Amino acid sequence: MLGVIKLTAVVHLCVQDADSTDIYQISRNWADLVKRARAKKLAPDEFNSGTFTISNMGMYGADTFDAILPPGK
Repeated sequence: MLGVIKLTAVVHLCVQDADSTDIYQISRNWADLVKRARAKKLAPDEFNSGTFTISNMGMYGADTFDAILPPGK
């Protein structure tokens, strides 16, 4: 059996005001962003305005990796 994944875009979502929001609200905001990203209903500032990037490849057993950041991040 052959499986094929068609990747149309990689979107870097931005959680707004994370520095002044509690972790539970961040989680709810993130879930909403993901839902709207899948429906292609995001506003430009929801994927263009990040100030830092967090990556967690440890969950895949990686000891080291090279992150590829989108331009401007």
